[in-house]
Amino acid sequence: MKPTVRHALMLALVGLSMSATGCMGDKDQQIKALNNDLQVKIAAISDLEQDLANSHQENTRLRTELTEKDAALLAATDALDRAQAELDRLRTGEEPTDVASGWQRTSAGDKIPLSSDVLFSPGSATLSAKGKAVLDRVAGDLQGTYRGLPVRVYGHTDGDPIKRSAKLWTDNLDLSANRAMAVTRYLISKGISPDNVETIAMGATQPVASNSSADGKAKNRRVEVMVIR
Repeated sequence: MKPTVRHALMLALVGLSMSATGCMGDKDQQIKALNNDLQVKIAAISDLEQDLANSHQENTRLRTELTEKDAALLAATDALDRAQAELDRLRTGEEPTDVASGWQRTSAGDKIPLSSDVLFSPGSATLSAKGKAVLDRVAGDLQGTYRGLPVRVYGHTDGDPIKRSAKLWTDNLDLSANRAMAVTRYLISKGISPDNVETIAMGATQPVASNSSADGKAKNRRVEVMVIR
């Protein structure tokens, strides 16, 4: 083969190699560009998915808020209707027909005050036989007229400090708590749901009469059972 021909072939091979290298370089650039474009699209999709999740969360929050407001509106409307009925009753002087005998209608609900002197012996939180008989009737009212309604049991005492039963009770608050719990336990034993009863100790904080007289102290020593309407 002549030198000139060999030289020409070498030049051709070099040119072909450079051409192939150039093509590979273009493809690498294209692949890189496609990868970059793909990453941009993936990021955009991720942002859209996050926006969608946030929208779902917001919709859930709004639905929950709407449900709560509907419930509050229903409760407020019911309270307004009951208040209007009570106002009409007071105007006409009619007695309410949905209050059990011995119970008192109040703005918070119906309550019945029970004398601690009837329910318990002095300084004691153990129910007497007479006290149990009284509570039997109360339990009947709770299962009849007031079935299913929330119940609160409040314990009250007079203002005299604990003396003779100081070994049993720390103070009047302690005594009122134990008396209220005794009433609650007895009502539960008669079929009142424990999930429906709240027990509250008031001590001597809410007297209904003056503690300066024996009669006033007797009125203050009481357990009140209230039904929340």
